[in-house]
Amino acid sequence: MANNLVAPVAGQPLFRAVASSTRPLYQLLRCVNFTKQIHVLVTEEGIRFSADLTRVMQGTASLDKKLFTTYSLNIPQSDDDSQPELPSFQIQLPALLETLQIFGAVDSATRTQKAEQDPYRSNLRNYRPEAFSNQTLGIGGTCCLQLEEEGGPLSIIIEESGVKTVANLSTYVPEIPEDIPFNRDELAYKIIMQSRYLLDALAELSPNGPKRLTITTSKNQPYLTLAGTGDLGSSVVDFAKGRELLETFAVQERWAQTY
Repeated sequence: MANNLVAPVAGQPLFRAVASSTRPLYQLLRCVNFTKQIHVLVTEEGIRFSADLTRVMQGTASLDKKLFTTYSLNIPQSDDDSQPELPSFQIQLPALLETLQIFGAVDSATRTQKAEQDPYRSNLRNYRPEAFSNQTLGIGGTCCLQLEEEGGPLSIIIEESGVKTVANLSTYVPEIPEDIPFNRDELAYKIIMQSRYLLDALAELSPNGPKRLTITTSKNQPYLTLAGTGDLGSSVVDFAKGRELLETFAVQERWAQTY
């Protein structure tokens, strides 16, 4: 596969972005954590991570440049005034996520060790940060994403409370899959709601061990229905049409699909 490499400006990395915390980066990337290898595209406006699962499901997480305290993309302008080619590559998402939560894992390991040493310590809600954890103390830290040149490794430099960690993740030749056909102008329905409400509904269905999930939308009550059927029985969750529950609700006609 032919690939024209993008050369950076002399003496400067091709791309460099610094964030004050790894938390928002980690949370956004978890949204596309359904495949091991993802495609990365670096633009002037931010970084786009695209995941594809056997042409059945696609997901995109966009990290806007506003999430970073420093953001620079050093691509020399071409002589013929054409649009310069933007850096793109593929990377292993699990390795990136593990790197971003290095210090969070240290805090968790410390809490676990203390729990084992103290027989009177309660195990209830042991996942909560302690009074002296990095999160509670508000210890400042930075996360730097840096790409020296296209084809080179993606460097992740994390500094927190005097400790500096550098991880170089291998990048691969990008293989951009074709987008799944999706016409945003002809939507059967569009519903926006808080993710925790959807998670609570799925938790209500899970005890019966459903093998299939049926989603039904309608202009009339019940407006949104999740139904699950399994060997242990069936269960149904209905959503009322309320602004506090469904922020956006637009349905053209009754629609049902089983997954």
